[in-house]
Amino acid sequence: MDRVLLSASPYNLHECIALATRHGLGIEIMTFALPHVLEGEWQATVEAYRAALQPVTGMLAMHGPFLDMAPGSPDPLINRVVMERYQHAIRIARALDIPRVVFHANFIGSLRTTIYRRGWHQRNVPFWREIAGYAQAHQVTVAVENMWEFDPHILGDLLSAVDHPCLRACLDVGHAHLFSD
Repeated sequence: MDRVLLSASPYNLHECIALATRHGLGIEIMTFALPHVLEGEWQATVEAYRAALQPVTGMLAMHGPFLDMAPGSPDPLINRVVMERYQHAIRIARALDIPRVVFHANFIGSLRTTIYRRGWHQRNVPFWREIAGYAQAHQVTVAVENMWEFDPHILGDLLSAVDHPCLRACLDVGHAHLFSD
């Protein structure tokens, strides 16, 4: 079954809701991907979105933080920050009763060495395994979206290695067209 979700930012939320309710479409909330929202009055924003999303009957998803996120970083401090941001997004999705959160893996596609790819994979398997477990505990499914990955096996191998029911893929055909081989 095809599903169409509108990308709703803080700037077009109400227009997206009107269009979604008129045509039975879903919505992907982008607002909680934004650092200024997560550092601001995010609780009030959650309450406002909870009320605003009531009439939407289509699928709901939420895009998690992606700016400056480097999951599986070799720097433990960066990894902790990313883990904290991703877990925060999962909790927000649960509070909004949104069953899916989309995150980018943020593989650096311009680094095409075997050493980088192997190290990235080895660091990301435990990172995403922990995120998947956290998501499961909060009754949310995480979808890892392609962005800079030039080869589908980069994410495919990661998902296979983690092998968790709460960790799935999200194919962005625009990103694939722009960045893949």
